Amino acid sequence: VHDDDIEGRVCSHFQEVLAMSREWVPDVLVVSSNCLWQLTEGIEARLRKAGVSHIMMFSPYEGMVDMSAPSHCGPLLARLGDLVARGGDLLLVEDDDDYAAVVEFELSQAGYKITRASNGVDALSMIEQRVPGALVLDLVLPRLDGFGVREALAERKLSVPTIVLTSLDDDRMDERLHQLGAVGVYRKYELIQPQ
Repeated sequence: VHDDDIEGRVCSHFQEVLAMSREWVPDVLVVSSNCLWQLTEGIEARLRKAGVSHIMMFSPYEGMVDMSAPSHCGPLLARLGDLVARGGDLLLVEDDDDYAAVVEFELSQAGYKITRASNGVDALSMIEQRVPGALVLDLVLPRLDGFGVREALAERKLSVPTIVLTSLDDDRMDERLHQLGAVGVYRKYELIQPQ
């Protein structure tokens, strides 16, 4: 890399890249086509978790090929964009660690600051300490479900724009959520499926 505004480093294998990412994380990782076989799903997941947003492959035949998966959270991001400026705080309430990791990664890549709770009781406690710009809320949660969280927020007169992510599919449920103040309801299977 010769451009003075771009910092680049060269590694010979992915273990070296992973070790390097503890101190320095590239925005873009360019992989030679003859090293592509080393890029397993597990290594890619670790790179994404470290903060690598784009993985490109260089092929002498095709040139640069973007291998980055498109954002699966497009509808959610579009709705959040109406509610909270990029850089704003979001509280993600989700008890499925794998699903939460994917959503958290995509929201943070979009520029949001994410705090996470894995149950409704902890979510309420966190909101009382600091009200986020918006709440991304699962419905089926331990200790206190998503309906209970919305009801408690209304009782305490805490106004937090809430977007619900759920696997449940029921129009009457959607109507009840809107009555409780949810500004959007999305089906998890319409957005992302954890690997």
